Amino acid sequence: ENIQMKTPLRITETCQIIALMLSLFSNSAFADLATTGYKKADPSRLAYLVAVHADCTFTHEKIASMAETAITRRGITPLGRPAWITKPLFLQVNVNCIGLPTQANQIYTVESRMGDASGINIVFLTSAFFYGAGRQSDIFETVSEAIERQLDAYLKANVTLPID
Repeated sequence: ENIQMKTPLRITETCQIIALMLSLFSNSAFADLATTGYKKADPSRLAYLVAVHADCTFTHEKIASMAETAITRRGITPLGRPAWITKPLFLQVNVNCIGLPTQANQIYTVESRMGDASGINIVFLTSAFFYGAGRQSDIFETVSEAIERQLDAYLKANVTLPID
């Protein structure tokens, strides 16, 4: 019995260590990019791209509206498709959902990241990744947090823009 108890404990300890390492890495990545990678010649305009999985119980337009509203609220002009292709730096938001039978909750992942399309290939500079299970309102809160993290770093790098 003791052997069986040690294995879950080791797995739990390992997961905690991995989570700590990931949080430290992601925080330092945001800090570095806030002073270098997010700078733009014209920071008053930011392109964005949204992808929503078909199994989500809400539309692509809802998440695109959330991104556009968050960008506008920060005093930045949002540029939707196809402008993101021609602008070097853009915000991307991805939402994936899996419905749970007979429940109002969904399992979801939300990822926000800044991409640089100035070269031949698109390079993603940072990524904020969230996951959970919840109702639509929980998913929308998570989407807002993911977008705000990227916009905070963007505004920190482009100090000429007003910060709310």
